[in-house]
Amino acid sequence: ESAASDAYNRHDFKNCKYSAKYLYEKLKQRGIIVRSTEDGYHIRNKLRLTIGSKQENLAFMNAVKNILN
Repeated sequence: ESAASDAYNRHDFKNCKYSAKYLYEKLKQRGIIVRSTEDGYHIRNKLRLTIGSKQENLAFMNAVKNILN
């Protein structure tokens, strides 16, 4: 397993048209799991995602693209 699978990224939705909660729910409906930072970390309007395989990343990026368009 590569070290990349242990990496994660947090995205701030402060200047976005959609909230983190909106994107979280839409991704969840598509079977893509990201973590809200609101519950465990008490950080509002951010999402935490883990970098997975190439296929998982492509699925995530395509889902986000479709949700936001």
